[in-house]
Amino acid sequence: MKVKTLSAMTEKGLEKKVNAFLDQNHQLEILDIKFSNGSSYAVLVIYRE
Repeated sequence: MKVKTLSAMTEKGLEKKVNAFLDQNHQLEILDIKFSNGSSYAVLVIYRE
């Protein structure tokens, strides 16, 4: 199991980063995605290769 953290200043920016990660890594098995917001937006993607 591995994790990838992505963050951005805006929700739209985060969406672009998450979609790019998923498009580039379509072979991964995504186990969970956690979302957090505060002064910026962040996502933790938990996956298996």
